[in-house]
Amino acid sequence: VRTAATSFPWKAVITTDIHNAFGQVRWSDGLNAVVDHAPHLALALAALWTSGSIDVHTAGAAATIDTLTTFGSVIQGNQEGTQVFCMVMAEAARRAARDERFVRWQGQVLQWMYVDDWILQFPVEAVADIFGAVEDARLSLRMPLQRPRCSAHVPSFRATAEADLPASIRALAEIIPYAQA
Repeated sequence: VRTAATSFPWKAVITTDIHNAFGQVRWSDGLNAVVDHAPHLALALAALWTSGSIDVHTAGAAATIDTLTTFGSVIQGNQEGTQVFCMVMAEAARRAARDERFVRWQGQVLQWMYVDDWILQFPVEAVADIFGAVEDARLSLRMPLQRPRCSAHVPSFRATAEADLPASIRALAEIIPYAQA
């Protein structure tokens, strides 16, 4: 991120912090992300997340049906929570990237994700489009921001008084805290 900020100092850098996955992502959204992007894990996670038991039926020898009863052993957001949340975050990025506002700036947006942090760098004039697409994608998955832990800045405006910032940056500062450094 620092290298990109140094290489493209005229671009906005937005750091978002999504409220921790634990208790925030619905079980069905997490499982849908797993089904879409790691289907071989779906059955195991579904079995782990159940609060009761699940009967797994398999074809046995001589045309019989064998039944294996599994019992959930962890609650969503425990040992597997980080990995599943990463898949849900990746789904949010995919949804944003399909948004026509985001597509307009394709090739001019850099993104980094670290579990619940989503960092983007893009041209200042794209703030409304990119941040709008990201917000809609994030909200479609019920992923609330931790606004006090989010920030926006444009390295080339480091010494610019807040009142002298471009209108697009001032508008963004109303949503996410603007950091001069």
